[in-house]
Amino acid sequence: MTEDEKEVLKECARHAVHETFLYLGVDVEKREEVKDLQLDLTWLRTARESGAEVGKMLKKAAIGSIVAGTLIAIWIGIKTKLLM
Repeated sequence: MTEDEKEVLKECARHAVHETFLYLGVDVEKREEVKDLQLDLTWLRTARESGAEVGKMLKKAAIGSIVAGTLIAIWIGIKTKLLM
């Protein structure tokens, strides 16, 4: 691949990325819009990660409830046998 071909490919990639962002409503040539996009993406990442953490906590709580319920049922069963 020659240097001219590499330059053409780079320019095509630049143009494709620019058009993609314009389609999404962000003009990447304006610094403010790029900063706003970065803040939006950071917020989305934070929301996704915190959602995953909540999911992990809910799983732990569900497992804890199942274990506690099982232990209570066993305790009630033992108490019932002792009283009979």
